[in-house]
Amino acid sequence: DVGLTGGATRTYYGVPAANQAAGDRHFAAVSSFGTVTATQQTARLAMIFFKDAIDRTVTLGAAPSAVTLTSAGTSPYPRYRTVVTAQSDYSNLIVSSYAQLSSGITRNVLVYQTSGHRAGAASWDVTMPDLSAVSGWDPTWGLKTGASTTVSTVTTGYSTTAATAVTADGGFLKNGIQVVTITP
Repeated sequence: DVGLTGGATRTYYGVPAANQAAGDRHFAAVSSFGTVTATQQTARLAMIFFKDAIDRTVTLGAAPSAVTLTSAGTSPYPRYRTVVTAQSDYSNLIVSSYAQLSSGITRNVLVYQTSGHRAGAASWDVTMPDLSAVSGWDPTWGLKTGASTTVSTVTTGYSTTAATAVTADGGFLKNGIQVVTITP
């Protein structure tokens, strides 16, 4: 609702605490979208979760770090490696998604990595695996050379601990998103 002005205050309406069941939560979400080039876009998303409908501030994370996308192999199907500098706002998880629509068939590859796997490294480093040696894998399921591919890289930070959920009172979730279109 803020449009291009940013930084605005908005009114929201919530359920009074007396009318809520145990465990009920409100959430507020804020997003920002930008264009880097005609084939590359960025976005930021922040959500907060809370019980009481009182004045709240929702703060977006930093602009997402630039993504470096390189080839990790071309046979028997194109594979990619995604590297992006880790940021404190988005330090818990990365998802690299590769989507194609070719000859009426949609192909999607998602590769996840947690902060535990990153183990404190300065960058997220995610490589699409070569599954050709896996029993039952059909290489025609992989991405196709020459087909337009949308690559989405989503880095995520959140407030979850072993004892609390993201949706706990005071919980938050932030995403830094970069989307680029390539043709392998």
